[in-house]
Amino acid sequence: MERCERRRLAERGSFNVDECDCGAIHLTLGCLTLRLDPSAYGELVEAIAESLESLQPQKKPALQ
Repeated sequence: MERCERRRLAERGSFNVDECDCGAIHLTLGCLTLRLDPSAYGELVEAIAESLESLQPQKKPALQ
């Protein structure tokens, strides 16, 4: 079985987002990697963004 080639989309600390040439998104959180189809990744991003907006102002992380 051939390995797909990945292209790095984003990297911050121990978090990485890669796109595979087969279309999958690989979200790496330290030693854990989630392989998601693009629509599932989009839903995850929306859920995280929504939860970030819901955090109390003093607990919101600064985005760079």
